[in-house]
Amino acid sequence: MKCTMEEANSKELTALKQQLDEERSRRLRAEQNLYYTNLMLNLSCCPMMTIDRNQRITYTNNAFLKLFGGNRTHYVGKTFKEAIRWESAEDIDTIIESIYAENGRKVHLKCLNAEQERLLVQLDAQVLLSPKGTPFQLVINFIDKSKDLQPSDSQWLELILKESEARFEKVFYQSPMGIVIVEQANPSKVRYVNQTFCNWTGYTQEDFLGEKQVMRYVKLSKELEKISEADFPLKKQVSRYKHLFDAFFIRKNGSLLYTDLKINELEYDGTAYQVQYFLNVNERIKAADIITQCQNLLKTTQEDAKIGSIDVDFSNNQMSWSEQTFYIFEIPLHNKITHSKIFFERIYSEDVERVRSEIDKAIAQKTDLDLTYRILTPEQEIKYIRFNAKLVHNIENQSLRFEGTVQDLTEKIKLEHEIKLLKESVLITKQSENINKELENKAEYQQILLQNISDAIIYLDKNWEVQDWNEGATDIYGWEKSEVLGKQVDKLFATNYLGNYTPEIVVRDLLRNGKWKGQVKQKTRFGKEITVQAFYRVILNAENEIIGFVLCNKNMTEFLQVQEQAHKWELTLQLIFDNIPGWIILQDKNLNIMGCNKNFVNAMGEQNQSELIGKGYNDLPVSAEFAQQSYQSSLTVLKENKPLYHITEPLISKNGKTYWLDTTKVPLRDTNGELMGVLVTAEDVTSKRAIEEQLKEKQANLTSIIENTDDLIWYVDKDHIFKAFNTVMYEKIKGAFGIKIQYGKNAMEILPEEYKVQWRQIHEYVMKGKKLVIERKIDLPQNKEMWIEFSCNPVINDNEVTGACYIARDITERKENEKLLMENQLQQEKIRSLAIIQGQEDERRRVAMELHDGVGQILTALQMQVNYLKMQEHLPSPEIELKQTAQLVDSAKQEVRRISYNLMPSVLNDFGLADAVQNLCSVMSQNTHIEIDTDIDLSSKRFAPQVEIGVFRIAQEVINNALKYSEADTIKVQLYEEDNQIHLEIADNGKGFDANEITRGNGLANLSQRANLLNGTLTIDANVGLGCKVTAVIPYELAEVEIMDEVADVSEQY
Repeated sequence: MKCTMEEANSKELTALKQQLDEERSRRLRAEQNLYYTNLMLNLSCCPMMTIDRNQRITYTNNAFLKLFGGNRTHYVGKTFKEAIRWESAEDIDTIIESIYAENGRKVHLKCLNAEQERLLVQLDAQVLLSPKGTPFQLVINFIDKSKDLQPSDSQWLELILKESEARFEKVFYQSPMGIVIVEQANPSKVRYVNQTFCNWTGYTQEDFLGEKQVMRYVKLSKELEKISEADFPLKKQVSRYKHLFDAFFIRKNGSLLYTDLKINELEYDGTAYQVQYFLNVNERIKAADIITQCQNLLKTTQEDAKIGSIDVDFSNNQMSWSEQTFYIFEIPLHNKITHSKIFFERIYSEDVERVRSEIDKAIAQKTDLDLTYRILTPEQEIKYIRFNAKLVHNIENQSLRFEGTVQDLTEKIKLEHEIKLLKESVLITKQSENINKELENKAEYQQILLQNISDAIIYLDKNWEVQDWNEGATDIYGWEKSEVLGKQVDKLFATNYLGNYTPEIVVRDLLRNGKWKGQVKQKTRFGKEITVQAFYRVILNAENEIIGFVLCNKNMTEFLQVQEQAHKWELTLQLIFDNIPGWIILQDKNLNIMGCNKNFVNAMGEQNQSELIGKGYNDLPVSAEFAQQSYQSSLTVLKENKPLYHITEPLISKNGKTYWLDTTKVPLRDTNGELMGVLVTAEDVTSKRAIEEQLKEKQANLTSIIENTDDLIWYVDKDHIFKAFNTVMYEKIKGAFGIKIQYGKNAMEILPEEYKVQWRQIHEYVMKGKKLVIERKIDLPQNKEMWIEFSCNPVINDNEVTGACYIARDITERKENEKLLMENQLQQEKIRSLAIIQGQEDERRRVAMELHDGVGQILTALQMQVNYLKMQEHLPSPEIELKQTAQLVDSAKQEVRRISYNLMPSVLNDFGLADAVQNLCSVMSQNTHIEIDTDIDLSSKRFAPQVEIGVFRIAQEVINNALKYSEADTIKVQLYEEDNQIHLEIADNGKGFDANEITRGNGLANLSQRANLLNGTLTIDANVGLGCKVTAVIPYELAEVEIMDEVADVSEQY
């Protein structure tokens, strides 16, 4: 579906927001780098600490700890006043406040260190500012003045510069900021410039340090007034962005470099210097241009969508509107709206009370507003307005005002009303469901066609060349965006203005008023002529200069066609109404006919509908009995205001012929919901009743089949009472036990005592809604035997088990075939057993190899280390040698533990399959540093030991193979249970392989064999370059197995 204009605007705003967030993030990182760079540049080898605005210490360096003693935990987090024992009489709090007030200070203080030694220290404090320019931290350097010999300040600075020289060159030469050091007395005299600033400006370091005086091209934003009139174009260009930068630089190629500027001052060897930090903000300037264009485009788009903003404070009767809101309410722009009473004065009189009630309710409940109402324009025209606003609260959660939008919905509501009238012209009946569905689909299609017409949004520059072109324009005109960019719009399609407009008049009005609206005739790329509702808007920049135009063109061709088609559909719907099968009758409140379809007219023997209008049931050619019954049922619908569905009644015509009718009667309401009569639909079901008779006959045939089968069939309720049985059942029981079974008799009464307990348990099991099949061998004379299969099935009515149906069948021949099959299976089991033995031998060989290659090698190294220690009389570093020996012992322990875990992990026996697989993945991930993600969802119950061991070994083998051969960096393991089966899925993102070309070796064969032994399946899905996925599905069905064992025990004697 095509994006609407609102969706397009939303996407543009989202993209703009992302761009601004990225710019804000880049600026924040750059400013942080700037401040941390200043901090590094001003640090010295002196003791140093930082404290926050709450005077709590946040950092101390090693030199500080060496001077004052202790460790960082003794200082960090504590207040500056409490962390150090001060002896100076001057109040510490006053000193800190004065440092913030003076933006730095030097002061001498006396204190005691951790060894209670007396110190005299000089505090050199500096204030650090946040990116917003507010103080957020103090950096304090401590100079120990308690010693006899103290270097001078110049010597300290020289020492600082020497120690920082190497770090300075490494950190700042390729810094992301431009760094320049100049003489304070002569700012054009450059003493240092880093490579970053050279790259930005196009000048070399020799240009800066030489006689060219390149720094004269640096201009500050606050000094723009000093630019001469000769450079007026430059001044005009730069002034637009003066609030977005601190300084600009004229590059070597003549372009401009906009920067933020931070200046620090320092003194060295009697000379004052400035350290200037430049941050490139050219991207910010570009973003500002984009923001301006987008804001203008957004404003134009909102005007075309007829949406304006509003900020209203009903409690203080204050209000402000956007320009588009003035247009919507048709109030001249020069009128200054500040009082909220104009808001209510424009509301249509019938809606005032409702609007006030909704506003008061929203204020009381502190909820947002979203209501639609009508306003009355000065020309006495009614408009439909949607007011969508958010309630703004103050700190005390008191309602302050509403901020939101106002949208003109007049055209939309008119279209919806027309469609509603078109849909209401059809009376939908249940019997004509298929036809009505088709009508609803067509009506819905018309609604979508009318409401979702995609407008063409075309953005032109001031030369009328296309700069942007949306999908709606492509759909309307046929050209793709790439084909029209840069072309003049009048060269693409000719435009004929309707009415008295000419191209010259349109351009004149557009430039004078900033907008133009009218209808035009245009031709598409394929020569098709279309009628377009055109909206033209002028786009201005921040200096109120024309930078382009926006054309919003709505294709009205299909809308006009739809209007014509709607009239045709009205006639078509009436035709369909007359041809609906069955009768349709519209009755008024007096139950007289006020409308009917053609079928009813024909059934009553009339020629047209007018001959039946106004008649009641007694006036129709039907029997008096039918007329009275129909009148009473319609009267019931009117009185109770409830429908009657599917009333089956006979209609006896006056000629004596009987028809069976399926009648439905529903209350008939008008568009306001008022009851106006009864809608009657009737269908001739005479043929349907004949079909029902046929069904009864088929049921009788089914009963005959049951009676003539050789199986014994009987049905009892939950209390063992016979409800049905076939003749074979009756005869067999009578012949076997000499008992005559009867309907309503308890089955337990006819059973011998030795069968009653077993029968009761079986019946209780079936009454739980579960099926059961029992096979029983019966010994016959002459060493013969017969097998009987008992099928026990619950009978369920309305989701409730009401009884059980039992079927007994002779299965002797089948059992003989199963015996032969069992012998074949035993042979297969022998083959499987041999495979298991072979697998055990392979496992023993693997363990032996791991012991030899792993533990054996470590123990050999350990023996050599011990022998070496024996030979040494004096060890130069016995701690190192003992540590190496301990490491070898620890390696041996880890290797033995790993081999033991692979043989049988204890977590599997102690906690079950879920914890064992989770532990396996964690251990392998730690040992290999490959990420193994797990998704395990198993219940807390334990499974059979052979199932848990089998699934664990499959998981262990597959993960080992993936770690060895797949070259994957991520393995995904899923373990869950579903439909009484355990599902194990292991997938990797490695190099994969062609499953069709790989011959299954012992590893794959063992995996498949393990799954087969557990009556499960194992599948491998692999492709070259796409990784590999192994899926194992192992059934367990523990609950069913236990129950079947119990039932087998119960039925041993049956």
